[in-house]
Amino acid sequence: MILPLAGGYLADLLLGDPRGWPHPIRLFGWLIHKGEVWLNRGRLRLVKGMLLTLMLVAAVYGICSYIEGLLGRLWMPGYYLFSSVLVFFGLANRTLLQE
Repeated sequence: MILPLAGGYLADLLLGDPRGWPHPIRLFGWLIHKGEVWLNRGRLRLVKGMLLTLMLVAAVYGICSYIEGLLGRLWMPGYYLFSSVLVFFGLANRTLLQE
């Protein structure tokens, strides 16, 4: 649907990535760091890194899909809001243009 895309894009144009706001990318970066410290030693480091990557991506996709599906069945305004927030966090158009 176009509404979440438009809402997330508009929020990105108006807000950008405000400093100090919680951002899921920071959490993702922290998880990558912890996984790297834990797994990036010994044998099969490449395989362990690939598994960590697949697990993190699958977990984010699964959690977001579950929440979207649940909201889509129970409360459509929440679905549109959640989907717009996902677009907002994933887009970063204003920040990329500034950089």
